[in-house]
Amino acid sequence: MQQKMGRELKKKRGEMFKKIIIYISVLVFFISNTSFADIKFWTTEVQPARMAKQEEMAKAFEAKTGIKVEVIPIEEKDLGTRATAAAAAGDLPDVIYHTLQYVLPWAEAGILDVDANNAVVKSLGKKTFAPGALNMAKKGGKIAAVPVDGWTQMVVYR
Repeated sequence: MQQKMGRELKKKRGEMFKKIIIYISVLVFFISNTSFADIKFWTTEVQPARMAKQEEMAKAFEAKTGIKVEVIPIEEKDLGTRATAAAAAGDLPDVIYHTLQYVLPWAEAGILDVDANNAVVKSLGKKTFAPGALNMAKKGGKIAAVPVDGWTQMVVYR
């Protein structure tokens, strides 16, 4: 009787081991065949030459990473209402090229992922950015948006 129970227990363990191996194999298969999600990128640089350059950069990024970038032109005058509507619908893009005026209101509204943006700035190194640009994008002790470029208007007096 004990031998029979021992064989049954051994058989059940073997079956359980096979099931675990199958589950792990299936999981590894799905993980190894899963690619990163595509990226939606809103840009206010909608002029034809600038759109062409951004599309070119998106294709180069896809060739290097396998991640497709959909470049979506948004007129600057429509950006605020589009972002608010997309946030309400749960359909925000992954990246938004925007001006400083949106940083703090969008951070407060949850449109910007402050933690993710702060992590990007931290990983790139704060010293790679102009201190003024970082200070203007601060929300509490974190950087709410990643500065990408700047433009200074100047008045010259005689």
